[in-house]
Amino acid sequence: MEKVIRNARSLNPEIQVLKTSCRTGEGLDEWAEFVKDFVKRNYG
Repeated sequence: MEKVIRNARSLNPEIQVLKTSCRTGEGLDEWAEFVKDFVKRNYG
Protein backbone atom coordinates (compact mmCIF):
# COMPACT_ATOMS: atom_id res chain seq x y z
CA MET A 1 0.00 0.00 0.00
CA GLU A 2 2.79 2.44 0.85
CA LYS A 3 4.39 1.93 -2.56
CA VAL A 4 1.09 2.78 -4.27
CA ILE A 5 0.79 5.96 -2.19
CA ARG A 6 4.39 6.96 -2.98
CA ASN A 7 3.75 6.44 -6.69
CA ALA A 8 0.55 8.50 -6.55
CA ARG A 9 2.35 11.28 -4.66
CA SER A 10 5.12 11.29 -7.26
CA LEU A 11 2.44 12.24 -9.80
CA ASN A 12 0.48 14.55 -7.51
CA PRO A 13 2.28 15.65 -4.31
CA GLU A 14 -0.92 17.19 -2.94
CA ILE A 15 -3.06 14.07 -3.32
CA GLN A 16 -5.24 13.22 -0.35
CA VAL A 17 -5.09 9.55 0.60
CA LEU A 18 -7.94 7.95 2.48
CA LYS A 19 -7.29 4.43 3.72
CA THR A 20 -10.51 2.49 4.23
CA SER A 21 -11.63 -1.01 5.03
CA CYS A 22 -15.13 -2.26 4.36
CA ARG A 23 -14.33 -5.32 6.45
CA THR A 24 -13.40 -3.43 9.63
CA GLY A 25 -15.02 -0.06 8.92
CA GLU A 26 -11.70 1.70 9.39
CA GLY A 27 -11.60 5.08 7.67
CA LEU A 28 -15.23 5.04 6.50
CA ASP A 29 -16.21 8.04 8.66
CA GLU A 30 -13.34 10.06 7.17
CA TRP A 31 -14.36 8.96 3.66
CA ALA A 32 -17.98 10.00 4.27
CA GLU A 33 -16.80 13.43 5.48
CA PHE A 34 -14.60 13.75 2.39
CA VAL A 35 -17.58 13.01 0.12
CA LYS A 36 -19.86 15.44 1.98
CA ASP A 37 -17.23 18.21 1.79
CA PHE A 38 -16.63 17.51 -1.91
CA VAL A 39 -20.33 17.74 -2.72
CA LYS A 40 -20.70 20.92 -0.66
CA ARG A 41 -17.72 22.58 -2.38
CA ASN A 42 -18.67 21.54 -5.89
CA TYR A 43 -22.47 21.46 -5.89
CA GLY A 44 -23.44 23.89 -3.14
